[in-house]
Amino acid sequence: MKQAWMLLFPLFVLNFGCENNPLGRDNIDNSGRRIGGQVKLDRAQSSEGVFVWLEGFNTSTRTDESGRFGLVLPPVSETGSISGSFKLFFYMANFNLASTEVAIRDSRLLMPHAELNDRGELADPVLMFQKLRIETTVRPAEISGSQISVNAGLTNLILRVDVALQAVHDSVDVYFPPLLDGVFGPLMFRNLRTGEVVVLRSTLATTVDDDYTHVGPAQTVRTMLVPIFPGDFDIGEYEVIPFLLIEDDALSQALRDQLRLAVVKPGAEYLEIPLLRSGKYRILRVTE
Repeated sequence: MKQAWMLLFPLFVLNFGCENNPLGRDNIDNSGRRIGGQVKLDRAQSSEGVFVWLEGFNTSTRTDESGRFGLVLPPVSETGSISGSFKLFFYMANFNLASTEVAIRDSRLLMPHAELNDRGELADPVLMFQKLRIETTVRPAEISGSQISVNAGLTNLILRVDVALQAVHDSVDVYFPPLLDGVFGPLMFRNLRTGEVVVLRSTLATTVDDDYTHVGPAQTVRTMLVPIFPGDFDIGEYEVIPFLLIEDDALSQALRDQLRLAVVKPGAEYLEIPLLRSGKYRILRVTE
């Protein structure tokens, strides 16, 4: 199962088929080809970043901060004439997968029809329910380069990162890869100003010692210790991000294939996976 995660978890490559034609052909008639609507994430202040994909067409987008989205079906010249009922999927890794159906005839939407009004908008917002809470805490929350001293290859500055997991309803399986690209227990630190991602190794320091965790309604805490050396960070503020994978049996093979299955690696590309993170003390401040 653990090896399967490494090979089968999707790496999301954003493909905006949204308001602008990808080839810049503004004269193409989009009437009857644009789908719009709104997604609402339960228990979340923002509904930004939900991945929206229409099966049968190579088109996808993500929601904005208010949860709104819009995507345009490719023209007949690119896809040929397509007719049928197709599912529109909404994906956020720690929320239950949602979908609705739209009817298409000759590569154009049937409007009004079922869930769509005569403008191609979903009649009702899509409500997605959270299945897993992920809260990250880092201590100390502020470090200084002048604090660090190294003796015999060992540093005196160790960060403690607690990752608290809790299933909202049904249990959820979560995988923490123990080794990737030569990095043990990888943790990511995203510079809030530049977006650059620093990947550091960690040592597990908790009774939860299995890298595959079955999370139920009782909170599970995974504690990792991160040795900090000179040069690991520039001055700035960093979001601390655990590298974890969430099992989702609801993902069809077609959806996995469309989303370009690949080996998942810690870093900026991993952050393309839509995931709602929280934690009041997950920001690390680095000073001189």
